[in-house]
Amino acid sequence: MPCCVDFGIINTFEPGKNYSELDRRYSNPYQHFLEEYRCISVPDDIVNEWIVPSQIIPTYLESSKRDFKGIDHYGITLLPPTSLPMLLEIVKPWKEADESVPRLIQLIQEAIKGEKYMIVYGV
Repeated sequence: MPCCVDFGIINTFEPGKNYSELDRRYSNPYQHFLEEYRCISVPDDIVNEWIVPSQIIPTYLESSKRDFKGIDHYGITLLPPTSLPMLLEIVKPWKEADESVPRLIQLIQEAIKGEKYMIVYGV
């Protein structure tokens, strides 16, 4: 299976929380993470094309205490609701590249509508 990057919605964002720490109360913490945030897995080779264009998007690394720009390809990126329209514009042209991309577009649109943060778990 190729490497993937996982995109999800944070229903209740907690400022200052370190989102890189998986909940070890679960037997499979990463699977719990994927389910909790309803993640969409996108092949890494596609996401790789989004890294440079995303560098203008205000984001955070792991926590709202660490300002960043763009998607951290190898770590946890948090995207505030105000940054999601920019992400959507980067992702939209790729809707034919893989079956996961239209689902990601829907997830981004849902997050925009609900004014939710998104989380990206890199490779």
